[in-house]
Amino acid sequence: MPSSVVSSKGQIVIPKEVRTRMHLNKGDRVEFLLEADGVVRLRPMTRDIRSLRGILKWEGPPVSLEDM
Repeated sequence: MPSSVVSSKGQIVIPKEVRTRMHLNKGDRVEFLLEADGVVRLRPMTRDIRSLRGILKWEGPPVSLEDM
């Protein structure tokens, strides 16, 4: 199991194995989720804009750029 040490400034290095599995890169943001049972979950907050393709659906007729 990967582990890390907290520095004197309260910083940690996320182990490479974890960064690779979570697809984290330099500059990415992460969120710490604190659960009632004491478990802390780490979740990436950044997404590739292409992953959002198709989440909005338009059921009407096609609209030109000028009409928008």
